[in-house]
Amino acid sequence: MTTFNRVIRGSVVVLALLLGGCATSVHPQLGSLLVRQGEPSMSFDDPASATKQPADSNRPAAQLPKPSIVQRTSSPATIEKSDGRLKQALDALQLHKTVPNYLEVAAQYRRLRIMDEAFENVEAALALDKRSASAYELRAQTWRDSGFASLGLGDAHRAVFLAPRSASAHNTLGTMLQAVGHHQAARSEYLDVVNLDASAGYAWSNLCFLSLREGDHERAIEECKIAVQTSPALAAARNNMALSYATAGKLAEAREELYAIADPAEAAFNLGMLYLAAGDYQLAEEAFSLAVNLRPRFAAAETRRRQAARLSGPAVSSYDNTDDGDRP
Repeated sequence: MTTFNRVIRGSVVVLALLLGGCATSVHPQLGSLLVRQGEPSMSFDDPASATKQPADSNRPAAQLPKPSIVQRTSSPATIEKSDGRLKQALDALQLHKTVPNYLEVAAQYRRLRIMDEAFENVEAALALDKRSASAYELRAQTWRDSGFASLGLGDAHRAVFLAPRSASAHNTLGTMLQAVGHHQAARSEYLDVVNLDASAGYAWSNLCFLSLREGDHERAIEECKIAVQTSPALAAARNNMALSYATAGKLAEAREELYAIADPAEAAFNLGMLYLAAGDYQLAEEAFSLAVNLRPRFAAAETRRRQAARLSGPAVSSYDNTDDGDRP
């Protein structure tokens, strides 16, 4: 068993306990995009490096355990053919084995949650160019998305050192620092992002979520307003705004933000989670019912509807979901 597998197995119990402890908080459906959403597409330009090495740059990459768990949504024999973006990236790599092409393949595997292949292709890129800031950034993101941000923190620092003017690299480092609990350092990185790129609504969204995590709801609302103004189409910013309003007790405003997001069924579901977190089980049941009506096979919404109905009691449970044939 690889070190990576042992780390994952040991973390399963911890994750279960953490998730269980968050059962009454705002649903991860809202939070799942918050820190990571808005990362710009990987830029494979390597700006001129600075003259000072990062503190941990002497740590050999070989000491890091390699991800070995493959999370495929289809069989290994077909995913490379069935996913158009991955296939296009692989075809380009077949023609030209360059650093940008290896990184594009790695980025597509990461998108598909096939982390071992992502890692392998980043390693191939680094074998060609050991000073590729984009490669270190992508390897850091791969560790973070695998649930082990601490293992990628050194790579994130290297990326910023090699590309100090890269807003993307600073944002990635911020997400890594936030993931390991270094909130003030993370805030500094996000502020560097907005100083480098005035259009970086994703960084304001990350600042908003960070303020929310720190319990400063009013600051979170103001930062999210900037995020939405800067990037109106960024769903994560509106999710964060909704969370900020909800935790400040402004559920009407939270509802408006959720319904500004494209998918009405998802908005209704998230609204239900907000009501559930607030203890208003009847309104939660009604919101989940709406989500099911909008998307009849929305299993998560149906599960939560039943939960809200049990919590509200039979006297206020009004939604009849019998004999629709779409769910068990």
